[in-house]
Amino acid sequence: MDWAEFIKEIARQKLHKEVHRLTFIEIFGDNESPTIDKTIEGHLKGIYALFEAECSALINPKRGKKEILRKHLQTLYASQKDAGEISDRSDSIFSLNTSNKQDTHTQEYDPNFVGRESAIATLIAKLSGDCRVLILTGITGIGKTAFAGRLTAELLRNFPESIKINFDHYQDTDFASVAAFILTNSGEILTPEDRNDSQLLFNWIVTRLENNPYLLVIDSLEFILKGNGDFHDEYWEKFFNYLLSANSCKSRIIITSQDLPQELYIIGSRYPTYWHCEPLKGFNDIEQLEFFKQAGLNIGTDSDKSDSRTYLKRIGAAYEGHPLALRVITGEITSHPFYGSIVAYWKKYRHEVEKVEQSQKEEKAKSDHDEMRLDRYTSSLQMAVKKRVEKTFKRLANDVPNAYFMLIFGSVYSYPVGENFYFNTLETLGLEEEDKYAVLNTLRDRYLIEEMIDDNDDYLLRQHNLIRTVALEHLKKSKNGK
Repeated sequence: MDWAEFIKEIARQKLHKEVHRLTFIEIFGDNESPTIDKTIEGHLKGIYALFEAECSALINPKRGKKEILRKHLQTLYASQKDAGEISDRSDSIFSLNTSNKQDTHTQEYDPNFVGRESAIATLIAKLSGDCRVLILTGITGIGKTAFAGRLTAELLRNFPESIKINFDHYQDTDFASVAAFILTNSGEILTPEDRNDSQLLFNWIVTRLENNPYLLVIDSLEFILKGNGDFHDEYWEKFFNYLLSANSCKSRIIITSQDLPQELYIIGSRYPTYWHCEPLKGFNDIEQLEFFKQAGLNIGTDSDKSDSRTYLKRIGAAYEGHPLALRVITGEITSHPFYGSIVAYWKKYRHEVEKVEQSQKEEKAKSDHDEMRLDRYTSSLQMAVKKRVEKTFKRLANDVPNAYFMLIFGSVYSYPVGENFYFNTLETLGLEEEDKYAVLNTLRDRYLIEEMIDDNDDYLLRQHNLIRTVALEHLKKSKNGK
């Protein structure tokens, strides 16, 4: 492993498997800023904690943090290499989970999962039968990953080993790298020559999946597609074509993607028994109310004809049951100043919902005789959801500026990280620890960050893709002084 690889590997280990590459660019680039300095300081502390090294004397504000990071990582690199503790394996670049224990992935199933029971039963039956490849499609925030997690939890009893790949997290998405990782984590030993032989890896991995009952979950497939919907790496097309055309296949593959790959669609159309595409839409009326109830809102009953129930129904319908939109709205209703008062929230923001309702009517009028109606609705919904999130950001900036600051500067992390990384974004403000937790709890309460437990039982935080996209836009504007 060379010096550059060591830098990335050591940071990945401590920073919960990866830090957004932009952070590295900022660290090793020419731009300096107080926020970046604080981020680097946090990284230094984390890296030295990993090696149980004393770092208080090393982190001196009068010295250049970038130079400290370079020099002392070089020292660590030399000492670890001399001690034989540096491995030449680069498997950690992928977030894959393999296990022969049925309960390992239960944490990936959201216990607050709502609805879609009929679809779940249908798809479980398909995957337990002849269907080998299932692809879940839909716009961002619609619940594809959560739905795949629910299916995985249901199927684990039939598949002793499961593997998850999330292409949203990684840059190295070529087929050979992924195949090598799956194989090594399945107990195979690969030479450096093997890792560079795509055809050998292809033959090896398809044989293993064909003859052994694996459950392979591929999240965010759109990240390995070109703009025209084709795969960047032709071996991915060969991979799916082989598994769908094989006489038999003991493994099953669940895919999530915002886009339906044209090449995969063409292949799947040839083998309809072994392939299924399930477009996901928002919650229906009943599921919307169940969602609100589970979030702690008093939804009333149909018999009492309460205003609260009526308003929640209108909110749900306006955003077509989109889970992320409903989640951020629920977060606002349950937070200051409404504290669960649906009526008070409606009086304050009904005009926003009515504006969306009016847009829906206009869109329907335009689309009544349009064959592309579904695409137009999808685009309109995506825009409506993003505008909804934008309004939430603006209100957060006005109501709790420190929480807004934490959210946008925390967007540099594209991977789940610990609480301390979010706390580091507020270091320049000199807040007490309890105040930092109060700020973080504001983001939790408004569902602007998500909580998770990883395979190492570490408690981590992440931002949903759509939330993070908006946060990065706000961060860029703040740096430009807008």
